Amino acid sequence: MPMEKTRPSGAGLFDRIDRNIGRVMIAPAIIVFLCVSLYPFLFNFWMATHNVSLLNIRAPEWAWTGTRNFLRILRDPSTQGALIRTAIFASATVTLQLTLGMLGALAFNRAFRGKAALMVLALVPMMVTPIVVGISWRMMLNYDWGLANYFLDLVGSGPLQWLSNPRMALISVILVQVWWGMSFAMLVILGGLAAIPRSLYEAAEVDGASDLRMFFHITLPMLRPVLLIVGTIKVIDALREFDLIYSLTGGGPGDATRVFALELYYTAYERGNFGMSAAQALLLMLLVLILTVPLIRLLTSKEPT
Repeated sequence: MPMEKTRPSGAGLFDRIDRNIGRVMIAPAIIVFLCVSLYPFLFNFWMATHNVSLLNIRAPEWAWTGTRNFLRILRDPSTQGALIRTAIFASATVTLQLTLGMLGALAFNRAFRGKAALMVLALVPMMVTPIVVGISWRMMLNYDWGLANYFLDLVGSGPLQWLSNPRMALISVILVQVWWGMSFAMLVILGGLAAIPRSLYEAAEVDGASDLRMFFHITLPMLRPVLLIVGTIKVIDALREFDLIYSLTGGGPGDATRVFALELYYTAYERGNFGMSAAQALLLMLLVLILTVPLIRLLTSKEPT
């Protein structure tokens, strides 16, 4: 008669520990997330539905306004202008960073003398914090003693009002943002190029394909996931860009470079309307979701590249 296997008395306890150890280990991270993410979001939503301003900041209770703040920002000319400038800034910076990042990655994907030194120089901008970038470029673009106008004088061209002319200021902000962010795009795309099998190019060369044809039929399709990842990150960064622009122009001259993230700040601390600023923050979050969710769906789609 076969003997029945008996389980140790503590086996049930150990099984329960094994089943729940994952929940126990992840609990601190969930608690931290709730404290630093969920609670501020809920408090921001609460402020957006109340009349909170500098005039009544010490009031024991704030009046319920419902959707009034949301309707106000949709009709507010300052908010509408900030949305237009943000669209221009985001579309220009993302397009230029992806384009220049691709060109830089293609250049560094080949072997040449001095490649390591040039790679280090190309990656320097991404090592610098946005505040330092903004302050440094503000000095270099100064109309009276900046390096940019100094070199223009050397070649016989007159000085430019990089930061004092409204249209030129927005262009300058875009160029500085591209200079700072393109090295990240180049680095990620370069990693994607290194992962493409060399055999694909060798087979295309045997078939007589040109470099341009190989780029559009091999390189770009194989880089689709990488470009979507970089594009998603850059879109999010462009929509919430604050510190670089604030340290470079402060949103000026006038409101020429006041993108949406800066508009939140000025609504709260210049206009003194925290409830309206909270509603603008929720609108910004909605814009980020609207623009990034389709990119994420494309990234996770099962369609062949």
